[in-house]
Amino acid sequence: MMRSVSLVVLVLSLALVSAPEVFANGILVAADAGAPPVEVSRRAPVPTPTPPRPEQPVVLKGHTVKAVLRDGIAEVTVEQVFHNRTGRQLEGTYLFPLPEGATVAEWSMTMFGKMIQGEIIEADKAREIYRSIVTRKRDPGLLEYMGRGLFRARVFPILPNDDLTIRLKYQQVLPEDAGTLEFRYPLGTDRMNGTPVPSAVVDVQIESTQDLKAVYSPSHDVEIS
Repeated sequence: MMRSVSLVVLVLSLALVSAPEVFANGILVAADAGAPPVEVSRRAPVPTPTPPRPEQPVVLKGHTVKAVLRDGIAEVTVEQVFHNRTGRQLEGTYLFPLPEGATVAEWSMTMFGKMIQGEIIEADKAREIYRSIVTRKRDPGLLEYMGRGLFRARVFPILPNDDLTIRLKYQQVLPEDAGTLEFRYPLGTDRMNGTPVPSAVVDVQIESTQDLKAVYSPSHDVEIS
């Protein structure tokens, strides 16, 4: 029996929201080092989306997604390059809502030019370690779970006038309906970024033990080879 595969890449309006059901690509909310950390409440009302302020200190300059779909399982690697356009050292909160049922395999970020792998631990322990490490001006390398499908990483330091790369890997069982598999990736960066993103690439590789009937995207023009 032949199986059709549907590849769906959605464009979503992006705002900093608290509802765990909202899907959006990773964003980095930054503040001066030593400022109170950003907290996200699961019970807070969803704010009305508003355009970002022109003085957004950290902007997204590159967004690359590489996904391998293998017999109903998606392995997704997201790499985002942020730029601190201020002359100040900042710390930030990285938010990445995930599709339902997805699990994070690993995450890492650049620190003084080197890619350092973060540790996935419980939220309470993460906060305790974070406070201790930030006090000593060191990278926490922490990723904590906040509500269903929402992950938060606290990031320090964000060096002045420099780039910061965050890499996140997750796995997901793809939803199937009548032999059609659907892969969705949220791609909406302009509302929080404030400036156009110079580079955004979504590369999907399909491996299947069954014949593929069709591959298509209802939202974007895609190149299929």
